[in-house]
Amino acid sequence: MIAKAFNRAGAKPEGPSGTDLLEAIFQERPDLKDQNVYFPSQGQKGYTIIIGDEVFKGPRQITGECRDDFETECKVLRELENSGLPVPKLTTIGKEHFFLGMTRVPGVQMGHDLTMNQQRVLAKELIDFVVGMAKALPVKDGKFAAHDDLWYANIMVDPETKHLTGVIDFGKVKYITAKEWKPMFDFSGTPFEKLLQDEFDRRKGDLLGNDAPAKKGFARLWSFGR
Repeated sequence: MIAKAFNRAGAKPEGPSGTDLLEAIFQERPDLKDQNVYFPSQGQKGYTIIIGDEVFKGPRQITGECRDDFETECKVLRELENSGLPVPKLTTIGKEHFFLGMTRVPGVQMGHDLTMNQQRVLAKELIDFVVGMAKALPVKDGKFAAHDDLWYANIMVDPETKHLTGVIDFGKVKYITAKEWKPMFDFSGTPFEKLLQDEFDRRKGDLLGNDAPAKKGFARLWSFGR
């Protein structure tokens, strides 16, 4: 019975309406039932529902890569909670169902309409974030943790000023050296790619000396489904 409940919270056999995940959220967070509910476009590995000022996410499956990404995001957000970085803050970790709730990062997704000066400023702000995340998380075998999906959809900006308001979606994190870091392929061939790389090269010296204890990997938060 428990496994069935978990599966229903993670997957939605009825289709993209989000019914099962929504039911699971309301079971554990009945205080949200009078809030506005919005269903954004859905990802390949998980489902997202926005309720009021909170974002709720559940994986399509509770095994394999979907589960791994889901648990990585939870673990990273926990570790970044007091870092001062502009990231979502966890509000709910499902106890009976497999989902996460977090604060909604203000702003809109980065677009393609930025002026060169806006791109230059945003590139600096993003590299500040990259360096900040690297210094906030422990090193592993001499490598630092980097957001491995830092592209347009996961970069939130102020709709007017285009300044960075936050970074979202931490399901993909990789450990790399400064020599291995490079902008996401989505920026390939654009002026923004060069701005990011130049700014990173200027700041990569700040990554040296991170003497936090070595990380052994992300601990699992749930034990079912294995």
